[in-house]
Amino acid sequence: MRLEFSIPFSTELTEEDTWIDVDNGRQKAQKTKFFIARCHFALQIKQSSDPISYGNIIAAFEAPEGVSHGKIRSLEYEHREINFEKTVSQALMKSDHVHKFISELSGVLGVKNVSQIEVKDREEVLTKLSSTFSKEFSLERTSINTVTESVSLSTDIHNTVNKRLVFVEGFKRIEADLVLTYIDYIYVSYKTNMFGMRKVRKKVPSFNSDGSKRNIIKIDKPLSKFSYWQQMKNSSLVIPEGQWTLQVNDPEEIIIQSINQSDVVGRGFPKVPSLYQISNAAFPLKWIKRRGDWTEDDLIKIEDSDSKKRAIRFRRDTHDQF
Repeated sequence: MRLEFSIPFSTELTEEDTWIDVDNGRQKAQKTKFFIARCHFALQIKQSSDPISYGNIIAAFEAPEGVSHGKIRSLEYEHREINFEKTVSQALMKSDHVHKFISELSGVLGVKNVSQIEVKDREEVLTKLSSTFSKEFSLERTSINTVTESVSLSTDIHNTVNKRLVFVEGFKRIEADLVLTYIDYIYVSYKTNMFGMRKVRKKVPSFNSDGSKRNIIKIDKPLSKFSYWQQMKNSSLVIPEGQWTLQVNDPEEIIIQSINQSDVVGRGFPKVPSLYQISNAAFPLKWIKRRGDWTEDDLIKIEDSDSKKRAIRFRRDTHDQF
């Protein structure tokens, strides 16, 4: 299974304060240059080859010696399970390590096109990120869902069985590789137009001649490996009580390990609003035209380019001045 998410989230980037201020300390009304780099991650999740481990005892079954016993019973019990995707994405969003990486990218990328970026500079920043990620990255808060399970058990204990049977939770180890798949970035600035009357928005890098975007860098670099417990659903483990030992002491434990290599499954750029679309929401052509909360669906509908609108606005501005 593969899960994908992008940091920072698209809707958060509609707020100017989430962008890096290139003007370095000017008052808000004087800021004219902004930068953002966005990291796209994938979690490649699979079951480990370890056997199923025992959790808590949920129910017990026993019949008097020499007496056969048959019964159908329905059990309903609650357990807590990790919302792993939410846990990791929230931790990445709050991670100082990731924010520092994005800031360093602004120095490496500069106001350049992807083809102009020095490979050695890019690799240096990525190597620094991957070499320290598993040591510095932490999951301060685990997102937990409470789940109610209903199970119907049919027990038929023969009169020769003189051992108590127990129904126990079963857990499987899950492994997840965190991969940085893509980075995209953009600079937005406001520059005075040719008549010196209004500041007009400009975005760098611009589009290629065929309309494709040149602000996307394919990475596919593994950063870390996670290991956590997942309770087996729709399963019933009934064993002699003497065979049971508690093997899962903390079902909410998540282990973070370093990773040297991963079978990265390469895929295309994720289907998220482009930074060109988002920047149109965060920085309107007219500085004073702002709007409130955006949804990701709203952002998808925005055009990447505003060339047509700009041509119309230019004609209106020219008419207004004469």
